Amino acid sequence: MNKKIAQIKKILLNEWDPIGIRDIKEAHDEYDSYAEYIYKQKISNKNMSVCKYLTEIEKYIGLSTNPKVNLKIEKKIALIFATSDI
Repeated sequence: MNKKIAQIKKILLNEWDPIGIRDIKEAHDEYDSYAEYIYKQKISNKNMSVCKYLTEIEKYIGLSTNPKVNLKIEKKIALIFATSDI
């Protein structure tokens, strides 16, 4: 897993975590596919809305959405891509 994907995964696990797996070590790979998708979209489409994507996931799995948290996460993930290395 590259460094940026690992950083995204860490943010999703520690700050988003809508299903509450943060403290379940065996489930720490649950958000890997989301982190990889965000990474791929951000390197190919700088305008990808992480907030919208996370909100869509929350809706899909039947949870209440939290746009304020999702926007905060979008901003943190944007900082990861502010550097030039992919």
